[in-house]
Amino acid sequence: MAPPVVLLIWGLLITGGGSTQVPLEDLTAFVNQAHEAMSQRFHSFEPNLHNNGIRQEPGTPAWFMGASHTGKPSTKNITHAALMAEETTKYMSHALGLSASALVGHPVIGTELGQNCPAHEEPWCQAKKYRSLSGHCNNVQTPSWGSAGSSYARYLSPDYADDISLPRGTALYPEGLPSARDVSLGVHDQVDRQHSHLVATAAIWAQLVTNDLSLTPQMTGYNGVRLKCCGVEFADFHPECFPIRLPENDPIHGGARCQEYTRSATAPRKSCTLGPREQVNEATAFLDGSSLYGTSTEENEQLRTFEGGKLLLPNGLLPPSNSSDCRPSRNHRCFKSGDVRVNENIGLATIHTILAREHNRLAEQLSILNSHWVDEILFQEARRLLIAQLQYITYKEFLPLILGQDTMESYNLQPLDDGYFQGYDINQDPSIANAVASAALHFSVSLMPTSMKLFDLDGRVIGEDTLDKTFYAPFRLYSKNGVETIVQSLLRSPALDSQRHINSVFTQHMFQTPEQEGGGLDLIAQLIQQGRDHGIPGYTKWLKFCGMKEPSTFSELINVMPQESINALLNVYRNVSEIDLLSGGLSEYVPEGSTVGPTFRCLLAKQFLSIRSGDRHWMESEHSGFTRAQLKSLREGSSLARILCDNTAIKYVQPNAFLTIDPFLNSYMECGTDILGLNLAPWKEEKKQFIIPNKQISEAIEKAESDLLKLHKHEWMLHTQNLMADPQSPVGTAFGFNRPKRQAAKIANTSLLLEYASTRLIRSFIQGELQDLETRDINSLVSTLPQVELGITRETECLEMKLPCDHTSKYRTYSGWCNNLERPEYGQSFRPFARILPPVYADGIGAPRMFSVNGGTLPSPRLISTMIHTDKSRPHTRYTLMMMQFSQITDHDLTFTPVNKGFVGEGILNCQSCDSPQTVHPQCFPIEIPDGDPYFPSKGPNGERLCIPATRSMPGQETLGAREQMNQLTAYLDLSFVYGSDTCDASGLRSRSGGTLNVTRSPFGLRRKPLLPETPTNLECRSRNRVCFNAGDARASEQPALGSLHTVWLREHNRIARELSRINPHWDDERLYQETRRILGAVYQHIAFSEWLPRVVGRSVISKYGLQLNKDGYFRDYDPLCDVTIVNEFSAAAFRFGHSLLRPNFRRATPDYQTKDPAIRLRDHFFNPEVLYEPGIIDELILGLVDTPMETLDNFITTEVTEHLFENKSVPFSGMDLVSLNIQRGRDHGIHSYNDYREWCGLGRANSFNDLLSTTNSDLVEQLIRTYAHVDDVDLFPGGMSERPIHGGVVGPTFACIIAKQFSKIKRCDRFWYENDREFTRFTLAQLGEIRKIHLASLLCNNLDSVKSIQRNVFDLPHTFMNPRVPCKKIPQIDLAHWKDSASCSIKQINIDIGRTANISPCVSCTCTKEGPICQTVKVNNCISLLQNFSPDSVAADTSCKVQCLYVFKVVQEYTQSQNKVNLA
Repeated sequence: MAPPVVLLIWGLLITGGGSTQVPLEDLTAFVNQAHEAMSQRFHSFEPNLHNNGIRQEPGTPAWFMGASHTGKPSTKNITHAALMAEETTKYMSHALGLSASALVGHPVIGTELGQNCPAHEEPWCQAKKYRSLSGHCNNVQTPSWGSAGSSYARYLSPDYADDISLPRGTALYPEGLPSARDVSLGVHDQVDRQHSHLVATAAIWAQLVTNDLSLTPQMTGYNGVRLKCCGVEFADFHPECFPIRLPENDPIHGGARCQEYTRSATAPRKSCTLGPREQVNEATAFLDGSSLYGTSTEENEQLRTFEGGKLLLPNGLLPPSNSSDCRPSRNHRCFKSGDVRVNENIGLATIHTILAREHNRLAEQLSILNSHWVDEILFQEARRLLIAQLQYITYKEFLPLILGQDTMESYNLQPLDDGYFQGYDINQDPSIANAVASAALHFSVSLMPTSMKLFDLDGRVIGEDTLDKTFYAPFRLYSKNGVETIVQSLLRSPALDSQRHINSVFTQHMFQTPEQEGGGLDLIAQLIQQGRDHGIPGYTKWLKFCGMKEPSTFSELINVMPQESINALLNVYRNVSEIDLLSGGLSEYVPEGSTVGPTFRCLLAKQFLSIRSGDRHWMESEHSGFTRAQLKSLREGSSLARILCDNTAIKYVQPNAFLTIDPFLNSYMECGTDILGLNLAPWKEEKKQFIIPNKQISEAIEKAESDLLKLHKHEWMLHTQNLMADPQSPVGTAFGFNRPKRQAAKIANTSLLLEYASTRLIRSFIQGELQDLETRDINSLVSTLPQVELGITRETECLEMKLPCDHTSKYRTYSGWCNNLERPEYGQSFRPFARILPPVYADGIGAPRMFSVNGGTLPSPRLISTMIHTDKSRPHTRYTLMMMQFSQITDHDLTFTPVNKGFVGEGILNCQSCDSPQTVHPQCFPIEIPDGDPYFPSKGPNGERLCIPATRSMPGQETLGAREQMNQLTAYLDLSFVYGSDTCDASGLRSRSGGTLNVTRSPFGLRRKPLLPETPTNLECRSRNRVCFNAGDARASEQPALGSLHTVWLREHNRIARELSRINPHWDDERLYQETRRILGAVYQHIAFSEWLPRVVGRSVISKYGLQLNKDGYFRDYDPLCDVTIVNEFSAAAFRFGHSLLRPNFRRATPDYQTKDPAIRLRDHFFNPEVLYEPGIIDELILGLVDTPMETLDNFITTEVTEHLFENKSVPFSGMDLVSLNIQRGRDHGIHSYNDYREWCGLGRANSFNDLLSTTNSDLVEQLIRTYAHVDDVDLFPGGMSERPIHGGVVGPTFACIIAKQFSKIKRCDRFWYENDREFTRFTLAQLGEIRKIHLASLLCNNLDSVKSIQRNVFDLPHTFMNPRVPCKKIPQIDLAHWKDSASCSIKQINIDIGRTANISPCVSCTCTKEGPICQTVKVNNCISLLQNFSPDSVAADTSCKVQCLYVFKVVQEYTQSQNKVNLA
């Protein structure tokens, strides 16, 4: 650790400069110091206390208080991390002279604390149908919000005595704040005043709701023992003890001077950052029945029967507990439920029992309605229903009585009468506020009566029982009709209306057993002490928080509480600021119609608002899964009265079970006929569905992990024995074209695990091992598997995952994250493809499509290639080869499907041999060469069968279920081939100077424009020096024409950046880079949709699918519900149409378009960009592309890619076949047959091959008949490529349909679409006008070295009339002056400041905005006045004036002339 003097000086520098970033070396030292201190506590001090017997004695009041604050085993780990962070905060604060507030949120990355932190936030998770037990992933954006085990929220900053963790008030005076016991005795004495309306049910329901939302565990010692804080030696006093001082004249405790209190368990901040102490909440923040069901799978499984979806209810009672947290009884035990406090009193145990019975009743009824539902579905549906009833009863019946109807209305807390609740807010944290949990929710204490009369089923009094007799002794429920007896008592016994006055059972005898002497605990003192422990600010601060005046004297409290209460507080507290929140809140006036005063009403209303608006599964939310009919039934049939009737033998009940019986609106009603029940008919379901039991899922995952481990060991063997493929071989080159990034490999590893687990589940199903699943429908099971919640963590390396999304940013993220504000993951890179049709895998999960509909094997892709896709040149009569090249680069902007590799290093799987799936790797998928192949030999020298190597695509699914492939790119047209699809790629491509991108200087000096940046890390690079080019897409060096077009886009970026820098010299590198990226991205979208796409699909398809661009104005049809994700069929088949456009050679052209020899032969330059270093070669290739016809899109494809793809010239027959790979890829991806997509696109299903004649030429149909056994076997790629082109397009109708639908989404689903009208992302109309001028020819003119002339439409061949070549100066260019920053607008030499409006002429008014001037015609109401205010010349020169007033002027002129004549006469 640094010397103290250094730290002091450094601390002064920090406080002086306002920065609190501590160097890692010093931070590590502080963390290590804290670790040593905590280690001494955990491993020495606490074990010594345990060994010396210093712990709570079972059966004492303090023991039972500990029972009501028992933490889960996981709490210990959470607390340890929190204490480490707290201790580190203390050391740093003291050593550096910093306040705790200055250290709040200080990260601990790189330290032991950071590495072992249990509170790292997952970036997102998948929405599931059913709630998790823990509340995790309720919010898919911030999964931990509201989940059990997270910290309480804060409405106000904590008020600790030392700003870090010392309880409030302990340093205020020498003796601190008044003892909590003194406050209890002086302010909360007993006055039994019965409530005129509420009954005891309200008090018990309040406690149930409190327990469902909040559970604050105590700190514990060694092995979780409960700490003893009173009557111990100083050396044995635990630092988490905070005992309550007892006064000398205590009326109950005599000479005792100490009451036990142990501090609450702590919770770490997110990522264990530094700051003041926070407490852990082990309940969920949702009203979700967690007190009944538990908050973990382990808890829940102990409560279930796993038959018929029911809970354990032996003899209709909760299951017995084996815990020692129960008063002794010869015959009975306490009960077990989802919450440890179920046995606190008999009323609470009764409500738990009734709710468990209601769950089982619902499960039984649902089972009758849906006999095909298995245990898990029945359990989850019954649970969902019961939670909905809890929520509805609480908000409809209970809260209005507590908060008052006016508060319910002002906070919009009332349940709806119809329709769905639209108020769910994904940015609302529902976490329970510490002040609410520690004070406001405990208003229920003031309602609880001391004793209740007992009644039989007929309503006769049979006795009386006091509350204290039932503390952890709910044994009356075991008696005959015991539940009914307690229910009758709750319904008939009035609650108390004593506000600050609390019955003595709570203040004198809490958890005291009848035989104990000396009194019990004081619950009020315990709660006050807890508030101080938690650093809850004083009561007066909460008055201010709730919009009331913060008093400075006791007398100023008169507006919120009676003088009697003020006097009581004045007798205990020295200063008004000392008053504890609980005492102040309970002392207030209670407005009419409510049960709590204004402060608690404010806090509770705010909390219950966030509980509702922050709950994705809220019963009335569209996300709840309830239909409108189901919601209607819930609203009509949910009441506590109905639940009591349905689950007890009582005969009569008042309709509102929280209110006393009256002879009018709340008179007794008969259970059998008068209380409306829940109609479950809307839950009847015809379709069967599955939920797999957790046990089977766990076993499948465990076995899948073993399978994956074996695979990794095998890959390690391949790696160590050098059995991987050579990166320089054709196999290596093919791998380089589909190389996975690091993130993809990590995702695929998880996806393989999920696939293996899914396969095992299907296998178990087929073998009858999943007994609960009654149907034999595998497809239904497969479709259900993705719904299984596994808690898979999303890979985040190099990906933006920040939430909430910044809707004001006008720049895209690199990965596509947050393009869609509601579903940030839509279109993001490294996501699974979507699908038009569900996959057709051979095994339903992931095995490639291999079989004919007749049961035989599908024909070899190589046979299809040689039969259907032979080489015949048919140059297009209209379109240039630039169509092919732009198609390829656009494909590289939208799709990149990585193939599998060995997970050790960069191992390339050698899938050359036909048996490689068995002998090399299961992800090998070689293509058999058929006998009689026109080029490749089918057998080797030893007679072995030969194959074309192929490797399966990497899986990318993040759930159980069918395999899904991954797209490494974004789904948006965003120039990711220039900028990259993740932050790491993007960063590596930037120069960090002037907004430009990295380049390679031309070997011929500054007179030549630069090249793409170089990379020596591409192992598959075939250049002699192993150097290839680097770009946003790794395939930039695949062939020279592609590399040339990449270079044009790079140069254009740097050209625009330099021009923007000249126009706006004050812009920094980041602004220049982002603005350039934004402009160039818009130019790319405009070119793609205005020039390229209409030629691909034809104008009629453009019109049909709404793909036309606006001529002016904005596009206003952005759809935030639209999922842009690329569909697998587009990527694996339809968008591979460009392979037919290829020519075997690239023609080189001079600036005057003369042919220059030699041409660039395609096969010689795969991943060998050496030719691009030759002088002028990029110009020659680009000019050749725009002056050479492409091949007509048809079934014919050049042998350069069907026989010589990635060929090693020194090895005969070493090339590969691109068509075979396309077909094999489609089967690998489980793509349906061509006929299914033909039908999906509305072309009609072909029942025989002859039915294909409507779209396919007869000679091709004959070839298809010779190749395939059935029309339903035809693969999508050859089927689509065989169709006749649609009118005006180059592709056939099926591919046009698939492509058009995808591009429709690319336009509609893109919030940053260049024509969009959204406030923060749109261009100005003037800027948009500039973008609309641009052609691809504009970029070529700007970025070639010596181009002289070019045709305007470079996708069309030049034509002297239709498309003549013109000098580059006649090609429109973008005027970047419209991007100049300005503080004013200049219109007609009139300057108008931004935000101001002025007339630029008598009848035209302009407003200057950041987006430029907006002008409009001024409506003239009086043309004569116009002439009085402006000169005749200016009015006459204003067209807008003349349009409105010309007729009036003419009449006036004629009148004036006539008057002049009269005067002359």
